[in-house]
Parts: sequence; C-alpha cells; structure tokens
Amino acid sequence: MTKNLAIVGVNRRTGSTNITASSQQPGAEAAYLNDLRRFFPWKTMEGVVSGVDLVFDFGSAISLDSIILGGTNFGLSATVALKAGTDPTFASNLWTIATGPAFDTSLSTLREWKPPGGRDVILTRAAGPVTAQYAKLTLSDPTNPDGYLSADWHIPDLSWQPLNNYRVGSDSPRKDVFAGNEGAVQILRAPSFSLPALTEDEESDLASLVRDLKNLGRVYVIPSPLHPETNLRDSCLCTFTEAAEFQGVDRGRRFRSWTLKFQEVDI
Repeated sequence: MTKNLAIVGVNRRTGSTNITASSQQPGAEAAYLNDLRRFFPWKTMEGVVSGVDLVFDFGSAISLDSIILGGTNFGLSATVALKAGTDPTFASNLWTIATGPAFDTSLSTLREWKPPGGRDVILTRAAGPVTAQYAKLTLSDPTNPDGYLSADWHIPDLSWQPLNNYRVGSDSPRKDVFAGNEGAVQILRAPSFSLPALTEDEESDLASLVRDLKNLGRVYVIPSPLHPETNLRDSCLCTFTEAAEFQGVDRGRRFRSWTLKFQEVDI
C-alpha cells in the first residue's frame, strides 16, 4: 500500500464472511458485522471488555491489505491485535500486528473527535497485500463506559489506489451536512478528491470502477493510508456521489484528470 488515496470495499467481499466471536449477546451476534448498514451491531456480553477475539473466515483465500472494523463504541485507550493467515489455528501468519492502540492519537486536536457512527479501527499493510483465508482481531477496552464492546460492520479487502496521489491543493473543502439520530445532531463529511495525472490504463480502470461504484452501495475512503494519525479525522464509510472527467491535462494528452466525490453515510 502507498500513501495515495485508498478506496476499500470495491471487491464486494463484505457479506460472505463467516464470523465468530469469543463473546456475543443474544440478538447481537458477530454475523451482523457482515452488514454495512448500522441497524444491528455486534455486542459482547455485559462486562466482557478485554481479550475479545473476532475470527473471520473468508471462505477461501483472498487478497487483502486492509481490514476495517467500523462503528465501534471503543474509547481512545482501546487496543487491538491482528493475525491473518491460511489456517484457522493461526500457527503461522502472513500478516501480524502486535497488540497496540486501536487509534492513533498522535495528532493533537482541540476536541476529542468521535465520528457520528462510532470510531473505526483501520488496519492497513504498507508492505503490500497478503493472500489469507482467516483473520483474527483481539480487542480490549477495559475502561469502556458501556460495559461491553460493540461494532457495526467490517470490510476485508484489497484497496484500490491511483498510481499518483490526489492533488491536495485542489481538494474541495469538506462540506458538512446535518443528520438527526434520536434527536442528536451529527456532522457528516463529503470528501472530494482530484486525481490530476492518470495514465490511460489507470483511466480505463477508474472508468470501470466508477460504473461499479454507482451500484456498489458503500465503500471506505482513506485519504492518507500511511498517516494513521489523520484517520479519525478524515477516513469514513461513504456512498459514491459523482465523478467528473477531464481529458488531456497535458500537451501530449497522455494524462487524464478525474474528480471523485463521496458522502459519508449516517445509518
């Protein structure tokens, strides 16, 4: 994975994962994490907030460089560990992340930021994709005020990234819209990305992706995958709203420019 914009979920792998949890409440089973809608969350039993395992069986080996656990109720002191491999015992692993903070809070903020749907745990692999059938997250949040752990959805995928990064100086300001949730006011984001130097091959790939995005529903957008300190602020589950194409941005007409626009989802 590079520093460039990453769109995760384009391969439609969410929905078919067999998920088991070491703790779950009746009516709030781990299988609900397959649904990208936020109607039915997974919850641990009351009082179980440490050393909780979520095991994902993708059914067959898939390529992935990103695993996202979305809409959690985790506090900023929560921790996570990851194992991904080819056998359900995790005797040997292709991708391992030792227990550490679930969220990078090294970027100081004026106020503690909590996205409308809860904080998303984002795990990406800079060294490139692995081919694995199984993954396990081990989660702990001992000071969780709810007294249980909860999450809404998950995405395991190989991200789509442009060869060249999006143009930072040409990004549209993030628009904030208000959405109601049981009387609360939420601020939803609308990220926009200008991709100013796509090769013809990349343009062809992106054109087919845009056609698919129109029907895909929801994808996860990570503006700066190698800078996790910005994830809480900038990354979000989105619907695709618009693509604008500009042909021939150089004299030789070898490069094309596209702008992609997304809207953060509420539920």
